Amino acid sequence: MQSLLLCDASDTREAGRDRNQDGIKSSYFFSSNFDSDLQARLADFAQFPFSAASALLAGPPRSGKTTLLFQYAHNHLLENPHDTALVIAKRQRLEGAPPLLPQGVTKTSLPYERLHLRYLDSDRELRKFFACIHLLESLPSLIIVDDFADFFSESRVGEHGIPTKSREQVFVKTLALLHEAGCFIRQSKQRPCTILVSDTNVGEMPRNLYLYQRWIPLSVKIKDGVGNMFTASACDAGSGVTLRASYSITAASLILEHIDGKQSNDQEQGSSAWAADPTLGLAS
Repeated sequence: MQSLLLCDASDTREAGRDRNQDGIKSSYFFSSNFDSDLQARLADFAQFPFSAASALLAGPPRSGKTTLLFQYAHNHLLENPHDTALVIAKRQRLEGAPPLLPQGVTKTSLPYERLHLRYLDSDRELRKFFACIHLLESLPSLIIVDDFADFFSESRVGEHGIPTKSREQVFVKTLALLHEAGCFIRQSKQRPCTILVSDTNVGEMPRNLYLYQRWIPLSVKIKDGVGNMFTASACDAGSGVTLRASYSITAASLILEHIDGKQSNDQEQGSSAWAADPTLGLAS
């Protein structure tokens, strides 16, 4: 039986620096079909991908994390017509709060035939699936795990359950297997494989942020704004790319309102900014 290739998280970060075009495309998280100015800014962002091949999308409950993940998959598949994407989620959770469609996109226009859903129920099922990724008929170029920590919610912690330290070890083992699955796909296809994971904040950050950071080098942080407004921000040390975007959520869609960013280069003087929105500065 074919086995997964083991690679260290640092290998992915170094590879990302050498092949920056293979990194996460920040513009894929958003769509703007009705605002030509925002469309132009997103096009500019597409030229400056993050160096990281994996990212954690973290934010408060009901902040549009699942919708952002599906919008990324939608845009990824449109730009890569021969690729497939894999979304792993809990059926009850996804059906209870389905993602919103991008503005101007209908169900018939989505590339559903290349967007594969896999419903799993526990962390044990996650590990089994990642360990057997090589058995898939078609290897995806994008793997999404919606609400990663929720798969561990059935694991009891305490005197008669799993001790906290052991639970953390299980959590890290699952992340490692996901990382190895991505490495295997990259080695097998000789092409990029992007990994996106979401988690819900407990207070200001996910409970297991320090565990994620060992295997997932980039964090996209979502914060509450005023009313139904939210702000997503990320800073990638490898590429020097900084992203900040604000969006609103309605009953029908997630709407990009503003986007701003810059790219710093230590080997050059200063930094360059693009798609600058004067109403959304990066200094704050």
